[in-house]
Amino acid sequence: MISHSFDFSELLRELKGKSRREVWDLVNREFSLAELPLIDQPRRDNDRKVYANLVGKLLFFLRNECQPADLRPEKFALFRPLCEHWVRIGEMESRVLELFDKKK
Repeated sequence: MISHSFDFSELLRELKGKSRREVWDLVNREFSLAELPLIDQPRRDNDRKVYANLVGKLLFFLRNECQPADLRPEKFALFRPLCEHWVRIGEMESRVLELFDKKK
């Protein structure tokens, strides 16, 4: 697991500079692990659920290239640096960056 503390910002820092395929693989794995309940640490289980939800939203975005309907704009904005990198290296079309400029 990349973020044992269920810190989405930590996950994003680890993903920085990676190819879209690498990110897809890592985020899929992270989501699977984050979905596992914390039997031995029930007080941290809510943190795990919130984290898993955000990781799932990132997977949705990677698959569909659109903002998940229930994701707040300030959380969605966290995905932008990944997209900017992929646009620079030719793994994503620049039109996707327009999603971050839309007002919700």
